[in-house]
Amino acid sequence: MTLTEEEAYKQECPFKTFMVNEEAALRHGQVPIYVHQSCAASHCKMAWRWATEENDGRLEEARSAWAKDRDTVRLSDSRHMKEWAPVGYCGLAGRPE
Repeated sequence: MTLTEEEAYKQECPFKTFMVNEEAALRHGQVPIYVHQSCAASHCKMAWRWATEENDGRLEEARSAWAKDRDTVRLSDSRHMKEWAPVGYCGLAGRPE
């Protein structure tokens, strides 16, 4: 599954966990409580990969849509380019099919 960075930030990362009751678990023998943090997307040092081929196709679609509006709007102001966002995926599970 490919996601934009904004979509990825809303996902939980199964590899990024921390114990919320570390002191109680270590000192008093309580059961540790682990919490998953959200995905770091392109800031992840382990796994984030950009979906290059898919991004190239999506960018081309945005550019061709912009080409229809180019008489009235500059590329940087085009709503088509503002709507375009590159996508990626978590590489720890392999490349999505």
